[in-house]
Amino acid sequence: MVGTRFSAIFVATLIVTIFVMPVPVQAESSVKIWEEPITLPTYLLAKPDSNPMFFKGEVYQGASKHIYPYPFQDKITNTKEDRTYNAVYLENEYVKISFMPELGGRLFTAIDKTNNYDFFYRQHVIKPALIGMLGAWVSGGIEWCVLHHHRDTTYMPVDYTISENPDGSKTLWFGETERRHRIKWLMGATLYPDKSYMEITVKIFNRTPMTHSFLYWANARFTPTKITRSSFRQVSAMRFTTPKTTSSTGP
Repeated sequence: MVGTRFSAIFVATLIVTIFVMPVPVQAESSVKIWEEPITLPTYLLAKPDSNPMFFKGEVYQGASKHIYPYPFQDKITNTKEDRTYNAVYLENEYVKISFMPELGGRLFTAIDKTNNYDFFYRQHVIKPALIGMLGAWVSGGIEWCVLHHHRDTTYMPVDYTISENPDGSKTLWFGETERRHRIKWLMGATLYPDKSYMEITVKIFNRTPMTHSFLYWANARFTPTKITRSSFRQVSAMRFTTPKTTSSTGP
């Protein structure tokens, strides 16, 4: 988790790596990126109240629950139907990873192709719970908690684009401009040829003349086993830019 205060023109870049042990396989040494529909059973939300809610008087993991200008997504139903989403896939000889731009950019699935193992928890149904800042939130994969806990748009679509890089890697960029503070954030998920890891680049821009606090973390889900272990690596790169200074931190 990163927590700090930042001023008018702020950029933070965080590199996170996800490792899968490389095992030789007979496959082409290339990276593919494509879009593909995926149909999942989905529990529906009822239509939110048309009257705007500016503030809900409760503490949300230590943060005040300011809602406006977003709708409050607190009306969960037991109505289930199949719904088709647009998934974006990144794949090389070692891993196959999917993202769901319609669900906040969530990393949805991640498969180790050497043994066909889902190394993040794979969700088979979209069933919201009242966990997010605005209510609706779903589990599985990796949720990108930008600016605050289980961000307000965690269950909303984000903008995205695909880029092919000169070194043969491919990147899915996704993000938005957060409406409450007008802060812009971008994430780039990059997969390289011949590499068993994915690189996540996080950029946060304060587009306003005001100072804002923020935090960031990647909220990952795993299926625990008897040999599951957790480890925390030092942040590999972070860059802060203001109109007058630039500073960097790293190992």
